[in-house]
Amino acid sequence: MHVSNSNRAHTLWLTCIFLLFTPYKSHCAVEYNELITFAQHLESSISSGSPYYFNLCFNTDAIIEKIINKDSYSANKAFSEGFIEGIKQEFDLGTVIIEETSSGGSFSFIRAYQDNEKSKILFRLISNYGINYHEYEVQSCEGRLMIVEGYIFISAQTISELFEDVYTMYLLSMNQSPEIGIESGIENSIRILASKGKYSKAFKKWQKQSESIRYSKSFQLMGIQIAQELNKKIYFETYIEYLHYFPEESGKYMLPLNGLIEHGYYQAALTSIDKLDEFIQHDPALDLLRANLYYETGNLVKAEESLYRLIESVPDFEKGYLSLLGLYLEKKEFRKATELLDRMALTFNTYKENLSPFLINYNDFLNSQEYKNWLEN
Repeated sequence: MHVSNSNRAHTLWLTCIFLLFTPYKSHCAVEYNELITFAQHLESSISSGSPYYFNLCFNTDAIIEKIINKDSYSANKAFSEGFIEGIKQEFDLGTVIIEETSSGGSFSFIRAYQDNEKSKILFRLISNYGINYHEYEVQSCEGRLMIVEGYIFISAQTISELFEDVYTMYLLSMNQSPEIGIESGIENSIRILASKGKYSKAFKKWQKQSESIRYSKSFQLMGIQIAQELNKKIYFETYIEYLHYFPEESGKYMLPLNGLIEHGYYQAALTSIDKLDEFIQHDPALDLLRANLYYETGNLVKAEESLYRLIESVPDFEKGYLSLLGLYLEKKEFRKATELLDRMALTFNTYKENLSPFLINYNDFLNSQEYKNWLEN
């Protein structure tokens, strides 16, 4: 039971999705009720397993303008056109999310709000990778609502930033570094060292760079990823530096969770979860992360409290039930386990026999009198 590291996974699938179909124009204000309806339609598109509407709601001209500037495009016109066209053909973020939620996951609308005069909608994504949040900026153009930017909390980057990294790396691989600057060349050389498992050398090179380069967001994120492979002190110091440069970053509370837990900074991890909860204006699903953290530290009482609070707040949260069930079975609290199984059968409108796949690894329970009595009643 642990907080899953989905940073690399989300970065990989985001690097191969993109669509160019609607001219990007100046935006108009979005009414609050209209924003909520739009978000609910996006959620329905995913929950129904039909990604078409979801995909069509992205205006990626707005994102392209942030990725490929005029100078870069002119210097690498053929490559830039091929890059845009190639990604255009691969865009299918809706299907990616549907696949991630196919094993008991979900994509849920949390809230709509205005942030610095920008209309935004927030979603929670639960998958086998764990919990993540997507924040989308919405604009109204000629009477149609469109998503013009997205922010992925687990990677602490916008969609345009993720694509810009990919674009830059491709240019570097084609030996086009003079057109994109020395900073990207340095980043690439460090990434190569890290890709070969030479984390200590990569970090030393990262650490030697001037503040003008280290201030780069992509450079800071790369440093955190490398530092996570090193020791406790280095990781925490690198994370603190990132907070110093980007104190207002939305994903700053989710990004470090795996590293903080892995290196034993349990209280710092719990504080990050609490601050994330406050930042997004409360999401009961974060009790799953709290439970994972308490489990890691051996505080099974707190873990149970967090999971029970979760299923009380979100009665149809399947992963909450399964985590609590696993905890009861591990603690051999078989009476509580059967009571929870009854609740699961009622909540999810299923037969007792359909719950058996969740019990196959617990022979002590399957052979217990409590289980036999539960089956017979």
